[in-house]
Amino acid sequence: MSIGGTTTTLTEDGSTSTVRQFKGSLPTVTVTDTRAADEIPAGAGWYVLGSSTDFAGDSGQPAISASHLGWQPQLIDGGESGLVAEGDQVGTVMDSGPHAVGLVDQELLALAPDSGAIASEGQWTATADLFLRTSATVAPGDYTAKLTISLFE
Repeated sequence: MSIGGTTTTLTEDGSTSTVRQFKGSLPTVTVTDTRAADEIPAGAGWYVLGSSTDFAGDSGQPAISASHLGWQPQLIDGGESGLVAEGDQVGTVMDSGPHAVGLVDQELLALAPDSGAIASEGQWTATADLFLRTSATVAPGDYTAKLTISLFE
């Protein structure tokens, strides 16, 4: 797995009088598998997960929980087979619904349930639209967090 960058910036966009919203993009994530189909164990698949730390302020502001960061995964190149899938949108605690949990735990970016069936394709890429939603009263300033992307088979 490789990632097309080590940083991203979220820029305020779409804020209202009650919710501040910041948007950005996850750098491109590429999964490459150089194995031949007969080298892959039967039933083996892979999945890419992401989770974030809380956002720490640069001037002692209270932290913003990772539950305020969400994403909408997008396949850039899912291969010709159609067997690679993007994960569901993960909303924030400012949203509603069953996926309104933020990136506090391992959330799905993309997966391939059968690596052997797609081995000839060799490489797949994905990204995600990122969004941070906070109350309008959040302390101003610069914040940073670490988003960890992991590949498992």
